[in-house]
Amino acid sequence: MRVFFTGGSGKAGKHAITHLQAQGHTVVNADLLPSGLPCSELLIDLTDAGQVIGAMSQFSDFHELEAGTGVPKFDAVVHFAAVPRVMIGTDGECFRQNTLSTYNVIEAAVKLGIPKVIFASSETTYAVCFADGELKPDYVPIDEDHPTLPHDSYAMSKVCDEATARSFQARTGIDIYGLRINNVIEPHEYAENFPAFLADPATRRRNIFAYIDARDLAAFEPKMANPTVRDGYDNMYGVTSMLYNDGKEPMIGHWLGTSFSAPIVSGIAALVISANKARGRRLTPAQVKKILLKAQDPQTGIIKVTNIPF
Repeated sequence: MRVFFTGGSGKAGKHAITHLQAQGHTVVNADLLPSGLPCSELLIDLTDAGQVIGAMSQFSDFHELEAGTGVPKFDAVVHFAAVPRVMIGTDGECFRQNTLSTYNVIEAAVKLGIPKVIFASSETTYAVCFADGELKPDYVPIDEDHPTLPHDSYAMSKVCDEATARSFQARTGIDIYGLRINNVIEPHEYAENFPAFLADPATRRRNIFAYIDARDLAAFEPKMANPTVRDGYDNMYGVTSMLYNDGKEPMIGHWLGTSFSAPIVSGIAALVISANKARGRRLTPAQVKKILLKAQDPQTGIIKVTNIPF
C-alpha cells in the first residue's frame, strides 16, 4: 500500500513508519521537519488546506517519475501530526493547529478518494492527564465508552478531531479509525525513566498508570489493510500496564480498593493461550500459570511480556 503519513518526524511516527516499511508499504512522510528516515518526505504546513491536498495529489520523489503513468494514488492516510500536549505554546494555538490539521487531512483524503484514514486521538480525552488537580476516571479499567469531557485545550482538540472524523465517515462511508494513544515510551526510556516510576508509582497517575511502547503503535497496520473496519476507536495501551505485587499497586492506592491486576493478567493469559494455539500447542491452566510466573520480575512483580515465549 502507498501510505500518506503525517507526523512521521515525531516520537511515535518514526517507529510507526519503520514498521510499515518493514511490512512492505510505501510511505510518504508529511511534516514540518524531515524525519531522517529512508522514505519520501514533503515538508508542509498541515493547517493550510491547499498544501495538504496538494501534497496528497503530487509526485513525492524522483523514482515516481520513471513509470510515466502519472501521479500514483494513495491507498491510506495515517494522521499522527499534532502539537503533542499543552504548555508548549498557547492553549488556543494548540487547539487551532490540531483541529484544523485533522479537518484538512480528512477532507483532502475524502476529495481524492482515498478509502482509509487512521488518525491519532489520545487517552487525555478521558480528562485525567491535564486536569487542574486530581480528577479520577469514572471507572477503571477505562474503555472506549468512558466519557470524554476534558478540561484542557489539547484533549479538547482530540475530542473535536473524533467528532470531525465521525461526521466525515457518516457523510462519505469511508473507513476512518481513531487511536486513543496512551503515553508513548521509546526503548531507551525504560532504563532512563522506569526506575523512578517504580520508586514512586504515583507519578504515573496522570497517565492512568499505563503506557504504550512506541514499537507497538504500529498495531494499527492490520486495520489499515482490512477493508471492513469502517469507523471506530481503540484505546492504545501497553499490555505491560504497570503492575506491582508489593502492596503498592497504583490503582489500589489511588482509585479502587480491590486489585486492578486481575483483568490485565487475564488478558495476558488469553494472549498466551491464543498465540500457542495458533502454533498447534494447547496449554493447560497449570502451564499458563507457569509461563506467567516465569515472566514475572522477581524484584518488582511486573509481568514482562518480553519474557513470555510466544
